[in-house]
Amino acid sequence: MLKSKNKLFIIGVLFVILCLGLSTKVQAAERINWNGRLKSGKDIYYWIDSSCQYTATIPQAVSKLRYPTGLWNPIVLNKTTTKSYSKMDFYQYYDSSSNLYAYTERYKAKTNGTENIAYLSELDSIEWIYGKIYLNDANLDPCDNDLRSTIILHEMCHVYGGKDVYDNANTIMYGRTPTVRGLTSDFNSVLVNKYNY
Repeated sequence: MLKSKNKLFIIGVLFVILCLGLSTKVQAAERINWNGRLKSGKDIYYWIDSSCQYTATIPQAVSKLRYPTGLWNPIVLNKTTTKSYSKMDFYQYYDSSSNLYAYTERYKAKTNGTENIAYLSELDSIEWIYGKIYLNDANLDPCDNDLRSTIILHEMCHVYGGKDVYDNANTIMYGRTPTVRGLTSDFNSVLVNKYNY
């Protein structure tokens, strides 16, 4: 009788575990990139606004993008002093009431001098033609140079099609203060897949 009760108890526990297992939803990891991309983005120029003080840090971020440790990607990104040649512009602003280090905007067209921003809802289905990165001096200035260049790298990845994620702190596309200090292999693979043409 005791063995029969133990068997029923064990079967009951296994049944509960099985039911809980079937009802648990498995969440997939967030995507680190949009399906869209920067049009003709493999070999481009960047431009720094004259009021932007990060003229040494931005090239460090460019180096982290172009020459990631132990990895290869096809990206060529050089500085220009002619804004009309640029597909990635850098600006600086100051907002101590914001917790943002920086933000990025992507543009799908320029019509009669009017810039047409690409909205997040469109980024899976279009190519955009350039991006603007706005650096918040209030929050970036106190950072050490390595963190500062990593934050700028993160924003540059947005221009190339990167998407903020919040479920993985070990990617350059983590949407909070970065824990990594360079281009990660997951986003390097995105660059290779999107721009190796």
